[in-house]
Amino acid sequence: MAPNRGRPKNLYQFHYGCQLFPTETRTQKQLRLALQARTQAETGPTLRRNLNRSNRSVKAAEEPTPSHPQTGTEQHDVLGFNEGPSLWEDTEEILNEEDEVSRARLRSLHQEMIEQQRHRNWKDVMACLFPAYLHFKKLTSNWTVPNPFLNLSSEVCACPVEAYKERDVDLIDLMVAAIDVYQSLKSKERKLTQEVTSTDQQDVLAQQSCPACFGVSIPNNDSTEPASEPADNHQVFICLDGNFQHRHHERASKNYIGIENQTLFVPSQDIESSNSEIREAELAKRVTKKAKDRCAEQHKAADDRRNASTWKGCDDTGLFGCCCRHDSVIAFCNIHKTGEGRGLPMSIIKRLLNSINPNVQVGVLYDIGCTLGKFFKARGLLTNHLLRLKFATAVFHSYVHDWPCQLQFNPRYNNGWGLTDGEGLERLWSYLLPLVSPLRYATRNHRISAINHRSLFHNTLGIENIVLTLKRKFIHALKTKKESEGIVHQFLQDQNPHERGQKYTVEFFRAQWQKQRKFEIEISQTNREKKAEQAQFYKRGEALKSLVETLMDSLAASPQSDPAQSLSLIQQMQELQKLQDEEAAKLGSLFVVEPGAERD
Repeated sequence: MAPNRGRPKNLYQFHYGCQLFPTETRTQKQLRLALQARTQAETGPTLRRNLNRSNRSVKAAEEPTPSHPQTGTEQHDVLGFNEGPSLWEDTEEILNEEDEVSRARLRSLHQEMIEQQRHRNWKDVMACLFPAYLHFKKLTSNWTVPNPFLNLSSEVCACPVEAYKERDVDLIDLMVAAIDVYQSLKSKERKLTQEVTSTDQQDVLAQQSCPACFGVSIPNNDSTEPASEPADNHQVFICLDGNFQHRHHERASKNYIGIENQTLFVPSQDIESSNSEIREAELAKRVTKKAKDRCAEQHKAADDRRNASTWKGCDDTGLFGCCCRHDSVIAFCNIHKTGEGRGLPMSIIKRLLNSINPNVQVGVLYDIGCTLGKFFKARGLLTNHLLRLKFATAVFHSYVHDWPCQLQFNPRYNNGWGLTDGEGLERLWSYLLPLVSPLRYATRNHRISAINHRSLFHNTLGIENIVLTLKRKFIHALKTKKESEGIVHQFLQDQNPHERGQKYTVEFFRAQWQKQRKFEIEISQTNREKKAEQAQFYKRGEALKSLVETLMDSLAASPQSDPAQSLSLIQQMQELQKLQDEEAAKLGSLFVVEPGAERD
């Protein structure tokens, strides 16, 4: 019996909510019903004969009973059917707090089972839906014929017309999962194509991400020489960066279905494995997390403590991505309740190195690429691959680093990087910007699948336009080279004051550049900090002189000047003088003024 809607919360609703529904897929249900029908067909006649024989025996033994049996009033009283107060009257039974919590958990369990059952049903249907999708796609030329939506069910169904059954279906029930089903069909189609046409993982990357970076060399078909394939030892440049706008609110979804692996996303198990490997290496090498340099300290995104307030209330706190020099997406890492840890780039680099040929060299551009290589070397990580890796900072982010760091890791100041800027992910984040707001309140699976689907479409557009992209980059490189040669040619026309009677030469400029690099790089960090303190000391002294001159000018111009302003200037001078004395004591005797001596 269904519950009375007008009745308040009671124990009946509690027990009614405890009933669990059977969980079986449609195929399992069809098999069960088929077995029942076959069993009934085999045993039905025998059971009916036995049942008819037993019914005749019972009827013969039965005695006639009056149509209106006499019942006593005592039984009425016991059952509560007398005219007095009814014993069957409904009474309100209010649930206590513990029962309410239990019922809420049961409802959550029911919803989880419903979602999981629906997910299993879709997987069961997909086995038949995918071949039909490919067949109809071929018949309709990818639905481009004049009448692509005609009823072509006869192509996949051989049932006679009289066996057709029609039923009313609410369209919203189908449209709710339409996008998910379409993405699943496209993913299966893409995977099938890659399995048939690819010989290794690098071929998959060439089809999925960028053929210009991961396409293999063309075999030598010259008839005069034996056919051979040259060694694939070209260089690949990748960019790494994190984004914390793509967050997901923890209470936005119940997440009854576990996270499903997507094509471009590194599985969470691989990220956890990298983090565990880093921790074990730090324990073995006795490396502490406090050992950070200035570049890592300035990288705010890598510090969990600074960003804890940013992702408060979020389970997925951002994305960490990797793209090639042509801005095609290679891989993503889903950041879960942490900052931009080193396990994220390590997971992506390991995945890439395992997917490409062992002779391919890899250049890594990262916001703190200067410390990433040192991080791996200090902990003995990726030791088998470090020789084929080189690191640099992204061009835009490199200007935050110290000058010696820029000299070593800025791609504009080092050979072998060309005009690669390492900012491809910044352009990708701009492309994915429309997904930020809606995906914060979607389910975790919908968030990841939507980002994966849009990124794959971005790669498809990049592959279609790869020739135009290479042409544009080549023209830009030639233009930059021509402008640079013109500037150098102008310098070569000037007289060199360091060599009498000689003009500037290219060799002179190269030698000066190497000397400057060597001088700046070899200066220790301690000397650099001490020089910075000395520079600050002189700046403070100049500020103190300026305040004294301002005070003297104001007193000379107007003896009746505002005393409050004069007191403020005197107070500032006293504070600066105090800082000067403290700094002079730290810098040494050359900066300390002895008692009785005059200050300059």
